[in-house]
Amino acid sequence: MANERLRTALLERGTTIAELAEAIEVDAKTVERWISQGRTPYRKHRFAVAKYLDAEEAYLWPNALTPKQAAAVSETEIVTVYSHRWAVNWTDSLT
Repeated sequence: MANERLRTALLERGTTIAELAEAIEVDAKTVERWISQGRTPYRKHRFAVAKYLDAEEAYLWPNALTPKQAAAVSETEIVTVYSHRWAVNWTDSLT
């Protein structure tokens, strides 16, 4: 399965596969496999790609994290979900 998140991050950054590969010191074919075949790189390469693209590693490779790590990451993004706006206790949110 292709990694569309990585492909999109490259496009948004305006960089090519070859430029990314050179920046993190891997072969361009390796980066192409990460994108087209959905392969997960080693942790040091995931970190380097995320830093280069100014993106979250967990966003680019959500399946690379352990369930505990994924839960911790998701908790930092969403604090509380309400099914309806009227369910929010506005007095608590103002303090």
